[in-house]
Amino acid sequence: GNEVMTQERLRLTWFRRRFAGARGDEQLKHLFTIFYHNSQTNCICLMGSLLPEFATFEDTMKESVKELCKEIVDWLTDCLERAREAGRLSFDGAAADRALLVLSILMSSLLMSRVLGKKVFVRMADQLLQDLGADWRVADLPEESDRQKMPPFSYTDHS
Repeated sequence: GNEVMTQERLRLTWFRRRFAGARGDEQLKHLFTIFYHNSQTNCICLMGSLLPEFATFEDTMKESVKELCKEIVDWLTDCLERAREAGRLSFDGAAADRALLVLSILMSSLLMSRVLGKKVFVRMADQLLQDLGADWRVADLPEESDRQKMPPFSYTDHS
């Protein structure tokens, strides 16, 4: 458990360093691409699989999950704020609050699409993008994730 969390944090750190110069909306687009591809292969994200079981974890695992959640929220907050400042996104409220909403919607969209069909992910993600004032939608995402250049955030297949 903790080793998986460490590896996930290393992936996130690698991504943040490699794409530190990328616009916030471009980084957000990458995140949506990962979630979109996961939705098409009936996978859920690591956090989506861990959070429902959080209360059952040992303290060290709880701390690892908290650290990863904080790092993801911090990264996404930065992406959203930079995109808003650049005029690439438009939303009310604090970027940190919006980051929590974005993550929770993306995680739940993977779960809902398993039950109600793959198109549910597209509907939920497109509505979220509209609410963020993005000028792109799920249909604009690349067909295949380039996993050679960029390690994806982990996912778990529970089909």
